[in-house]
Amino acid sequence: MLIVYLGIAWFFGIWLASIVTLDWPVWLAVVGVGLVTAVFLRRQQKIQWAAACVAVLALGAMRYGTAVPTIDAQHIAYYNGTRNVTITGLVVDEPDVSDR
Repeated sequence: MLIVYLGIAWFFGIWLASIVTLDWPVWLAVVGVGLVTAVFLRRQQKIQWAAACVAVLALGAMRYGTAVPTIDAQHIAYYNGTRNVTITGLVVDEPDVSDR
């Protein structure tokens, strides 16, 4: 049953991070607090599970925060919706011909 709670906490962390914008060091601190609490209060099973769920929630939030790209002028998605965009590039090698 613990794996179900941890999975729900992971998805709730992803959802929470999509709403609340915190930097990854804050989420990492929450992970640390959750893990330390889970280790030190391991005799009380309900508190240990809750602390583990908090740690996994923060890990899910960290994962979301690191997966979403920062879209600024250096990112190509910044130019979505503009009328005319010219992209230039440089070919540095011949194409690699293989079976795949």
